[in-house]
Amino acid sequence: MRMRLTAGLTTETIARVLPCVRAENELLVPVCSDLEAQLRQERERITRPLARVGL
Repeated sequence: MRMRLTAGLTTETIARVLPCVRAENELLVPVCSDLEAQLRQERERITRPLARVGL
């Protein structure tokens, strides 16, 4: 979980994501149909401030 927090995900997002993935080898595979859309929104939330400052 620490890696997800360090990546910028909120604990609320992590709580929503964990039941929607299964471990397959070293990868997490989505099992909920809307998980990818949720994670795209989180990525935009995290990267938007970085884009504003040119990173």
